Amino acid sequence: MLRSAIDIAAACLCAALALAATAGGVRAEGGKPAEKRAAPWQEISAGAEATRNSWSAYSTLTVAPFSAIAADGFRLRTSGGYGRYRYEGSPANGTTFGGINSFADAMLGYQIQFARTTIKGFAGGAGIGHAITPFDSGN
Repeated sequence: MLRSAIDIAAACLCAALALAATAGGVRAEGGKPAEKRAAPWQEISAGAEATRNSWSAYSTLTVAPFSAIAADGFRLRTSGGYGRYRYEGSPANGTTFGGINSFADAMLGYQIQFARTTIKGFAGGAGIGHAITPFDSGN
């Protein structure tokens, strides 16, 4: 049950972040573009990797609610990801195993910059789901 809930949360988070990354300007009443902050106040990243036996995708959204994203201040960060992989069991059993891995997290943090060095600290909650089919007693 927990694995399914985390899978759903991770997939929803990835979709929401992808939509946020491609969304146009926010509209105010009357359909006119709303004013935007002078400096960027959010940072969105996404990535994916693929190998012969695996693939995964992830995305992260960081928001600076009170300042520009490059300035000192509080941060809210959320991320999620999903992936699949397969591997061969021992030659004795000849079984091919399939795995699913997903995660989601939400964190509160603070960023401070000293000259060319940026220090960030975050704390929060995270969940991860991991399942192998069929069950692999050796793993």
